[in-house]
Amino acid sequence: MMNPENWGAKEYREELQKIGIKAPVSLTKAALKALYKENSVRNSDNDNAQINIRSEERL
Repeated sequence: MMNPENWGAKEYREELQKIGIKAPVSLTKAALKALYKENSVRNSDNDNAQINIRSEERL
């Protein structure tokens, strides 16, 4: 995967759509970038939380 810092608006829209976010065409590249960063971190946190929960269930 390319470096998100080098993406254009099209790439941000495509990646946002992959995580279930349909971004309006009116959003600027800066807004798309911020939205992507916020939600990719949130999804990463959710993945880590699920891993921790599963690990604790095995104890």
